[in-house]
Amino acid sequence: MRPLLVRGVASLILGLFLAGCSPSASDSDPVDQPVGAQGGHPYDALRGAELGAVRHAVQRLRNKCLAEKGFPQNQALMATSPKDDFDFLRVEQDLFGPSTPEQARRLGFGRDEPAQLARIVSFDAGYDTALSDCEAKSWAAAGKDARTMVAGYLDLANVIMDDFRTAYEKQATPRLQPLRVKFADCLAAAGYRPVDREKFISAPDPRALGVTFGALEGVEDTWEPNSRVGGVQVGPAIPPRRYVPTPAETDLAVAWQRCTVEAGFMDTLLPIVRRAQAQAVAKHEDRLAEYASATGEAARLLTAQR
Repeated sequence: MRPLLVRGVASLILGLFLAGCSPSASDSDPVDQPVGAQGGHPYDALRGAELGAVRHAVQRLRNKCLAEKGFPQNQALMATSPKDDFDFLRVEQDLFGPSTPEQARRLGFGRDEPAQLARIVSFDAGYDTALSDCEAKSWAAAGKDARTMVAGYLDLANVIMDDFRTAYEKQATPRLQPLRVKFADCLAAAGYRPVDREKFISAPDPRALGVTFGALEGVEDTWEPNSRVGGVQVGPAIPPRRYVPTPAETDLAVAWQRCTVEAGFMDTLLPIVRRAQAQAVAKHEDRLAEYASATGEAARLLTAQR
């Protein structure tokens, strides 16, 4: 099954804070432009939950088919519920660092690492043949062009991410410099002064403030399949890992969160984020409507297979 391509999300979040391109003289003032539809998120137009349910149902059919052919591993180890395939697009949370003092104290600038499913690696030609056959049959149950549709929908999400980035940078860049100066002044008042102030203002980075950062608890997973053993090998599921910030990181994160509020980042830039999201969606309105309809039809056909 084609993997979801999530390109550049982490760098995008930092880029929203920095935004680097120069505006042209003809750029219109985003404050005077409409934000878009009220009462919902612009990305509600992307049916990520429905697409996730379709992909999960296809996996369930595929794994049942594999079990019937004598390979029960996928069925035993698959995810128990679907996920929203477009959740990665909603970047507002933690847009400029920790979003609340509580988050700053709990996580600093880190993130917990979620659990991961067990991994299945095949060195068995019989399994590989069965997988190919079961993939074809499970996708056929979702409709003639369902597999192509899903791949196209996922690709479109990446295009929308790129279009959002372009629209945001164009509109936000004229407002960033004074915000960054206020932000650097606020941090300096709290005792955090970078070696190169101008560089920090042009690219705010907590790592430039001389603080030691924490780490994830536990140990990195080191399992590797052994091709000499052959067969269908199952690597262990990876448990969640908790990020533990250092006390110094926590103190900086609390100051960072407070200063983003006092400098006005959220009040100034979040409306631009929403506007850019709405513009990116509107650019592909017709294709999104087609994919929404095709996703609904695939879901209907798969429901009939139960």
